[in-house]
Amino acid sequence: MESESSEIVEFFTGKSILITGGTGFVGKTLIEKILRSCPEVVKIYVLIREKRKQCPAVRLQNLLNEPIFQELKKLQPNFNEKVVGISGDATIPKLGICSEDVEVGLPLMVPIVVFRK
Repeated sequence: MESESSEIVEFFTGKSILITGGTGFVGKTLIEKILRSCPEVVKIYVLIREKRKQCPAVRLQNLLNEPIFQELKKLQPNFNEKVVGISGDATIPKLGICSEDVEVGLPLMVPIVVFRK
């Protein structure tokens, strides 16, 4: 088990990830696990759509303040600096990612995409 865990940590070291469905139960759990187990991950981009008139930035803050992240906050007080909210929607073409994010090279910065609809 130790070597498998080390392989996973090594795989994520120096990489950035784009996660869709990150505000749901499985997504939150995945984000917390990666941040806790793989401290050398560069960034986790979370695709977040507006919901109930809450903008993606507010939804990201609410997500990072949920109880699942409290232990991580004690271990890595600045963990939230690695999590970046990207406004979009997995149900529309090109994930609804705005042209500014595409122009700055978001697809080139993210070699790993976890898609959960």
